[in-house]
Amino acid sequence: MSVLIISVIPAFGQVNLEHFIRQGKIALYKNEYSEAIKHFNVVIERKKDPFEEYFYRGIAKYNLGDYRGAAFDFTQTVDIHPFYYRAYHYRGVTYSSMMEKGKAIRDLDEALSLDPYNAEILISRGTVYLQMGRLKKALDDFDEAILIDGSIPQAYLNRAITHKELENYVEALNDCNRAIRENNFFKKAFAERGLIRYEMGQFDEALKDFNQALKLDENNSRYYYFKALTLYKLGDIEGTLDNYSKVLELDPTNALTYYNRAIIYSQVKEYKAAIQDLNRVATLNPNNMLSYFNRGHIYYKLNEYERAIEDYTRVIKLFPKSARGYFMRAAARQKAGDYEAANKDRRMGNLLLQEHDRYAQEGKAGHWVDSTYFSKIIEFEADFRTGEAMAGTDIAEKTRIHPEKNFTFRLLTSNNTQGRSSDYVSRFNQKKQYGIKLILDNSESTIPSPKLQSLMDSIDSLITFSAPSAELYFLKGIINQQMQNLTTAISNYNMAMVTDPYFYPAYLNNADAIYEMKENIRNHTNKLQNISLGRNQVSSREQSKVSYEPVLKDLNNALSLKSAVPETWFNQGNTLLTLKKHAGAVQSYSMAITLDKDFGEAYYNRGLTLIYLQDSRRGCTDMSKAGELGIDAAYEVIRKYCND
Repeated sequence: MSVLIISVIPAFGQVNLEHFIRQGKIALYKNEYSEAIKHFNVVIERKKDPFEEYFYRGIAKYNLGDYRGAAFDFTQTVDIHPFYYRAYHYRGVTYSSMMEKGKAIRDLDEALSLDPYNAEILISRGTVYLQMGRLKKALDDFDEAILIDGSIPQAYLNRAITHKELENYVEALNDCNRAIRENNFFKKAFAERGLIRYEMGQFDEALKDFNQALKLDENNSRYYYFKALTLYKLGDIEGTLDNYSKVLELDPTNALTYYNRAIIYSQVKEYKAAIQDLNRVATLNPNNMLSYFNRGHIYYKLNEYERAIEDYTRVIKLFPKSARGYFMRAAARQKAGDYEAANKDRRMGNLLLQEHDRYAQEGKAGHWVDSTYFSKIIEFEADFRTGEAMAGTDIAEKTRIHPEKNFTFRLLTSNNTQGRSSDYVSRFNQKKQYGIKLILDNSESTIPSPKLQSLMDSIDSLITFSAPSAELYFLKGIINQQMQNLTTAISNYNMAMVTDPYFYPAYLNNADAIYEMKENIRNHTNKLQNISLGRNQVSSREQSKVSYEPVLKDLNNALSLKSAVPETWFNQGNTLLTLKKHAGAVQSYSMAITLDKDFGEAYYNRGLTLIYLQDSRRGCTDMSKAGELGIDAAYEVIRKYCND
């Protein structure tokens, strides 16, 4: 949860209210937010036009995680005092935390129109642009903020993060250096500089930065984790193990760190310790096939064949089409003297390989995945952004390649008329209603915000003065989603579904809006933990777990209404991929391909998944097909991973 800090403004008003105003501010600065709200409530109830008290109460509500309540109070402030720029500023920050990025930008624009040379507001807007992935705009805002006030360390750090996202590592390094010059105790700047140097291969220098960050914050588990990764690169196995152990002292439920430590214990033949760590991974994540596969392999080395058989059986249960799982269980059964069962497993493994080959040659859906070399794969993004596989798939190690995004119904623009074929889009566009045309697509919106707002006003007018329909609510949801007002968009889609429970496009779009919100929440805690919204550092509220079940529920509802829509299966595949349910993702992409044999994006995403799983031969076959179907990014993947 971000923490907003503001400067004290002298109290004013009647003498009997000054006490409550003063006590409210004191409580606010002591982080006693509930007490602060009580004091400001007294003033708001009795004072005429208490715009500042609404503002202060909004700050307290924000810090308690009551974003809706905070937004309400900031709105009350600007209703009373339309030129109070700080209320627009902090309401924008609040909207950003609510995943209403479009509203956030609009408020921050308004704040800047009232105070155009305010570096703090520029940093806030730049941060929102960074979170939206609009990196050029983020850089512009950070540049301008630094021109106005070159003494704000956070501006340099945020710009460094933006440069790193653009792979401009030299510029990122320079900005971290400047942030540290402005504040020698800026631990996040040292950590970020360490990450940049790590990505540049400067491991000795990265280690110095992580050590300095730990001097400033000795209980930060993330810094110990980064230090462990760096020591591994430097060949210091003992130091790596020590730092992973420190991570686990501070964060005893970190499954990724247990897994990494188990892999190293196995490498140095500390099998008992490796098994203990893999046991912990299995407890924390019972559906993590990797722990069973590696534990089974260790039991096999220790001649404990029955236990190895049990673990390989679990692998097969989680990945029923895993040829590797059958072959390994066959080897263990052979050693245990169960020759008949071993032969049966070998036959099954060979049948699966033949089945895989046949499906690949025919281009048909295949509900399979080959788990070859799972012992080398580490799920490196489970807990930390930079948790990196120390061995295994190349695609899992610092690639900038991403799957194709979800498909949704969007507004048609003049520069994008090549969307997917859709019966609903055809029927809607033929009606020529509301001055709107739709497209089924997965590209970014290029419609200017003023145009979107104008369309929104028109739809609102129709809903107000005519009988509201599911389609009108649906269109309103599309516009809000393209403005990145995700909470409002989800509300609109839900209204469409309530009005007409059989309106399948609303389920498809609602699933994507929820998915986007979940991804934003996850990025707040992983990718952007070092980002602040101003001079005073703001850390995002931690979200320990992000559930994608509502996404899958809406996709299943859409499929129950219309099962032959390949884009719905594709989006389901993306969701399962996010959940690291790779076999399910492959199945969903395969179903999309069955319904549309020319679905290039589905071949591309299935190919990426298979390459990640070390099934490069079949993954590269999919990539070749994706390239043929116009997915240019497929050729970058082929160059990197298919030409060895």
